[in-house]
Amino acid sequence: MAELQRRSFLHAVNPERKAKLYERNYGEKADWIRSLPCLVCGARPCDAAHVKSRGAGGTSADLVPLCHAHHMEQHAIGVCTFEARYDVDLTLEAHDFHSQWESQWEREAAA
Repeated sequence: MAELQRRSFLHAVNPERKAKLYERNYGEKADWIRSLPCLVCGARPCDAAHVKSRGAGGTSADLVPLCHAHHMEQHAIGVCTFEARYDVDLTLEAHDFHSQWESQWEREAAA
Protein backbone atom coordinates (compact mmCIF):
# COMPACT_ATOMS: atom_id res chain seq x y z
CA MET A 1 0.00 0.00 0.00
CA ALA A 2 1.32 3.44 -0.94
CA GLU A 3 2.23 5.65 1.94
CA LEU A 4 0.36 8.95 2.17
CA GLN A 5 2.52 12.02 2.24
CA ARG A 6 1.43 15.27 3.74
CA ARG A 7 2.05 18.09 1.35
CA SER A 8 1.95 21.51 2.84
CA PHE A 9 3.33 24.76 1.52
CA LEU A 10 4.63 25.47 5.03
CA HIS A 11 7.04 22.56 4.86
CA ALA A 12 8.11 23.21 1.29
CA VAL A 13 9.13 26.85 1.70
CA ASN A 14 12.58 27.59 0.43
CA PRO A 15 14.37 29.78 3.03
CA GLU A 16 16.02 31.87 0.32
CA ARG A 17 12.67 32.49 -1.38
CA LYS A 18 11.09 33.38 1.97
CA ALA A 19 13.88 35.90 2.67
CA LYS A 20 13.46 37.48 -0.77
CA LEU A 21 9.69 37.80 -0.31
CA TYR A 22 10.15 39.41 3.11
CA GLU A 23 12.75 41.81 1.73
CA ARG A 24 10.48 42.79 -1.14
CA ASN A 25 7.46 43.39 1.10
CA TYR A 26 9.05 44.73 4.30
CA GLY A 27 12.79 45.29 3.79
CA GLU A 28 13.51 49.01 3.62
CA LYS A 29 10.49 50.08 5.64
CA ALA A 30 11.21 47.53 8.38
CA ASP A 31 14.81 48.77 8.51
CA TRP A 32 13.55 52.34 8.84
CA ILE A 33 11.13 51.36 11.63
CA ARG A 34 13.97 49.60 13.46
CA SER A 35 16.01 52.82 13.35
CA LEU A 36 13.36 54.70 15.36
CA PRO A 37 13.11 54.77 19.18
CA CYS A 38 10.68 52.51 21.05
CA LEU A 39 7.18 53.98 21.32
CA VAL A 40 7.00 53.12 25.02
CA CYS A 41 10.44 53.75 26.52
CA GLY A 42 12.47 55.43 23.77
CA ALA A 43 15.17 52.72 23.79
CA ARG A 44 17.15 51.64 20.78
CA PRO A 45 17.58 49.30 18.94
CA CYS A 46 14.00 48.40 18.14
CA ASP A 47 12.07 45.58 16.55
CA ALA A 48 9.61 46.25 13.73
CA ALA A 49 6.53 45.01 15.59
CA HIS A 50 3.30 44.22 13.78
CA VAL A 51 0.09 45.70 15.15
CA LYS A 52 -1.81 43.23 12.98
CA SER A 53 0.08 40.00 12.36
CA ARG A 54 1.06 38.98 8.86
CA GLY A 55 -0.95 35.79 9.33
CA ALA A 56 -4.05 37.90 10.01
CA GLY A 57 -3.45 39.97 6.88
CA GLY A 58 -1.11 42.60 8.29
CA THR A 59 1.12 44.48 5.88
CA SER A 60 4.09 46.79 6.13
CA ALA A 61 1.57 49.53 6.99
CA ASP A 62 1.06 47.80 10.36
CA LEU A 63 4.61 48.22 11.71
CA VAL A 64 5.61 50.14 14.84
CA PRO A 65 8.98 50.43 16.62
CA LEU A 66 9.14 48.58 19.95
CA CYS A 67 12.25 47.58 21.88
CA HIS A 68 12.67 43.83 22.15
CA ALA A 69 11.33 43.70 25.73
CA HIS A 70 8.15 45.62 24.87
CA HIS A 71 7.70 43.63 21.65
CA MET A 72 7.79 40.37 23.61
CA GLU A 73 5.40 41.86 26.17
CA GLN A 74 3.02 42.87 23.37
CA HIS A 75 2.97 39.25 22.19
CA ALA A 76 2.59 37.88 25.73
CA ILE A 77 -0.33 40.05 26.88
CA GLY A 78 -1.99 40.92 23.56
CA VAL A 79 -2.41 44.17 21.69
CA CYS A 80 -5.49 45.45 23.56
CA THR A 81 -3.98 44.91 27.01
CA PHE A 82 -0.65 46.37 25.85
CA GLU A 83 -2.38 49.50 24.53
CA ALA A 84 -4.33 49.95 27.78
CA ARG A 85 -1.24 49.40 29.96
CA TYR A 86 0.88 51.99 28.12
CA ASP A 87 -1.92 54.31 26.94
CA VAL A 88 -0.90 54.05 23.29
CA ASP A 89 -2.97 53.39 20.17
CA LEU A 90 -0.72 51.11 18.10
CA THR A 91 -3.02 51.22 15.05
CA LEU A 92 -2.95 55.02 15.01
CA GLU A 93 0.83 55.04 15.53
CA ALA A 94 1.29 52.53 12.69
CA HIS A 95 -0.83 54.73 10.43
CA ASP A 96 1.29 57.79 11.35
CA PHE A 97 4.55 55.92 10.65
CA HIS A 98 3.16 54.66 7.35
CA SER A 99 2.22 58.21 6.34
CA GLN A 100 5.72 59.43 7.22
CA TRP A 101 7.22 56.60 5.15
CA GLU A 102 4.99 57.37 2.16
CA SER A 103 5.82 61.09 2.25
CA GLN A 104 9.53 60.24 2.51
CA TRP A 105 9.22 58.05 -0.61
CA GLU A 106 7.42 60.85 -2.47
CA ARG A 107 10.17 63.36 -1.58
CA GLU A 108 12.89 60.96 -2.73
CA ALA A 109 11.03 60.21 -5.98
CA ALA A 110 10.64 63.94 -6.70
CA ALA A 111 14.34 64.63 -6.12
